[in-house]
Formats: sequence, structure tokens, C-alpha cells
Amino acid sequence: MSTPVEMHLESVVATESLGRSIGRLLRGGDVVALQGPLGAGKTTLAKAIGSTLGVDDLSSPSFTIAHEYRLNSGLRFIHIDAWRLATEDDLRELGWTEWINASDVVLCVEWCDRIAGAIPSSALHIDLWHSSGGRDACVLWADQSRLDEIFNQSSGLDP
Repeated sequence: MSTPVEMHLESVVATESLGRSIGRLLRGGDVVALQGPLGAGKTTLAKAIGSTLGVDDLSSPSFTIAHEYRLNSGLRFIHIDAWRLATEDDLRELGWTEWINASDVVLCVEWCDRIAGAIPSSALHIDLWHSSGGRDACVLWADQSRLDEIFNQSSGLDP
């Protein structure tokens, strides 16, 4: 298991930069698990990740719970807002079992703490919270080499 990296994101631009760095590293089968309070930057991060993968119009799936985007690369990007899910059974009804096992799917889950038992240990976990002068993040990925690469390719990101 890798070592968690804590970082300060001083602006929306820094949050978007982190998202772009993550998006460049994702491949089919990856899960991005986002958690944090309202306004901490989960959707901003998800939009930057999606944009980097080729999603032009990513919107928050707060009411529909999940949006699926087919990418030119052949991948599917599935953005989930788990806030309204009461149980992990609700998640399975959406198609989770198919998505989590698909090599052509990248999953991005906001409010992942609501379905913590369904998130694989191999997922990229990002916990965001408000801090003075912006927000802070704790980033953890079982794949240490890809975690290191997030910071190697990012401009303006300091772990």
C-alpha cells in the first residue's frame, strides 16, 4: 500500500490541475473515490478528470445518481453521486457489479463514504476538506508509481 499524500489546493485552478493529472493516468478498471463535505471540490475534481478523458459536458449526477459517458478511446467514464444512496444494494441496482468488473470502465464516485464497502482497495482515494486559503486533500492510491506520477506531471502541485 502506498503512503497517503497530503496537499494544499489553494484555488479551483489547483484542484483542476490535480484532476487533469489524475485523468491522464487513468485506464479501464480504475476507480476514483472522492469524499469530503459540500463545496470541498469533489465535482470540480470529477469534471477535470472527465474533461481530460474527453467528456465535454460533465454534469453532477445528484438526482440521477449516475451518468455514463462513452469516450472516443473506447472507454466508458461513469460518474456517480452516491449521496442519495441508502444502501449498497441501491448501487448494485444501478449496474455497479457490471461496471466494477469491466475493463472498459473508469468509475468516479462522489460521496464514496456512503458506499465504502463497495469501493475496492485498489481505488484512488481522495479526501477533500476546507482549509484556510482553499482546500486540502489527502490522496491515496495502492499503485505507488501512479500516485508518484500525479505529482511528477503536475504543474503547481506540491505534496
